[in-house]
Amino acid sequence: NYRARNFPGTLDYAEQQRWLEHRRQVFTPEFLQGYAEEIQMLAQQYADDKEKVALLKALWQYAEEIV
Repeated sequence: NYRARNFPGTLDYAEQQRWLEHRRQVFTPEFLQGYAEEIQMLAQQYADDKEKVALLKALWQYAEEIV
């Protein structure tokens, strides 16, 4: 999974298909909804901490990219 996440261009067709299936199994709509709610809750909790809010935004952007 490390290679798939960080170097997707190095995957052959079969590996790309396995990575796609893995993402489909892990990133279900229910998972993504819970993840979004958790990110939002933490962003509100740490609204005064710009560094933490920036990290939370980066985590959400990464999730959007990987899905």
